[in-house]
Amino acid sequence: MMNLNKEKINLACNKIYFAMAKSKSDPDAADIYFYNDIQSDGVNFFGDEIKSDTSANCLKNKLDELGDISQLNIHINSKGGSVFEGVAIYSQLKQHSAHKTVYVDGIAASIASVIAMAGDEVIISDTAMMMIHPAWTIAMGNAEELRKEADILDKMTESIKQAYLSKSGKISEEKLNDLISSETWLNAKECIEYGFADKIFGESNKSSENEGEKSSGEKKQNNDFTEKALGIIGNFFM
Repeated sequence: MMNLNKEKINLACNKIYFAMAKSKSDPDAADIYFYNDIQSDGVNFFGDEIKSDTSANCLKNKLDELGDISQLNIHINSKGGSVFEGVAIYSQLKQHSAHKTVYVDGIAASIASVIAMAGDEVIISDTAMMMIHPAWTIAMGNAEELRKEADILDKMTESIKQAYLSKSGKISEEKLNDLISSETWLNAKECIEYGFADKIFGESNKSSENEGEKSSGEKKQNNDFTEKALGIIGNFFM
């Protein structure tokens, strides 16, 4: 019979996956994984308190446990979730003194893309994507209440827009408005183009290898040319 503990069951059911631990390779660094929806703490139907593993409160407690660190490696594969919870996570990370490197491993959609903007450096896999869109909600009520809710959503969208503008430095506000209102999916190259990511994972290594191959080829060509030149000179002077 298969031996399943609570952690294995949670992972198997894809119920949660948020993890933070000190890096094995660097004692002054920590690895954070946002591999699920961003959710706040709350109360269930029966009145029981529920602690979310991807809440801003959980992140704060984990960071406090780690103490002083100089490097945060933040891995993201999330479809998004609670706007205010994500904004609080973004703010915590921005204020943290460590250097923050964000890795977009799969998808950084909706509020998860805002969290990605907290990185001092954002590295995206060549197969990964980001998705940005306006804030949305489910609401019910009379016409006046729904109009008020729409105004709040507009303010929320305007607020989170600042995270993209702050990170990018490339995109105009007008273009960003177009991307957000159209609910835009961005591949790795587009994320680089708009300034939402700084480089594609593995790209610098490939460039270095290509440069090395190019240099070796040029060196060989130069050597071949030198040998031929000496042969010609030898025919005239030897």
